Amino acid sequence: MKTLFTFSQLLVVVSLMGQPVEWDSGAAVLQDGRVLAGRIHYPKGHGLIFIQNDKVKIVLTAEKILSFCYYDSASNINRRFISLNKDKWGAHFYEVVINGEVSVLRELKRYADKSHPDEIDSYRYFTFINNIMVPLMYFRKKTYPKLLEERPIEIQAYVHRENLDPNDMRAAFLIIMEFNRIKQNTLQARAY
Repeated sequence: MKTLFTFSQLLVVVSLMGQPVEWDSGAAVLQDGRVLAGRIHYPKGHGLIFIQNDKVKIVLTAEKILSFCYYDSASNINRRFISLNKDKWGAHFYEVVINGEVSVLRELKRYADKSHPDEIDSYRYFTFINNIMVPLMYFRKKTYPKLLEERPIEIQAYVHRENLDPNDMRAAFLIIMEFNRIKQNTLQARAY
């Protein structure tokens, strides 16, 4: 009963913070590997999620979760998040924007307008390679050289053919997606 009371209290507090309480179908993978499926409410920028199903109604913090996903009915998109220890303040949720050998993650800025959370300027973006996060603003300087080192001919040809500027955020996304596509095709070719 105490858990239900805490669940209800937190839900009221979050709804009073100006965010509507929306529930979407999803699942969470806990740090111990267990999977909880049900309806999820994720108040963006707060480091916790609410899960309810026929068996449980709980609130989980980023420290307890490995990853979670849900179908965002308002935006008509499947969203996936991972939990990473970023700093001395503990774990944070990061949305996976591009998934692959090189992923792009984003987190809501602390003072972002939470009533318009899908605005591109409301987020900080990162590349994520080998469990290392690098702010996307350093893509040209830190991540791009690694991609070129591994696949110089293909990446240079793609950048030239598409007339991309690696200093541009949109171009960085496209280059990362192309790199992941090349790597995936190489893995599939080796499998045959």
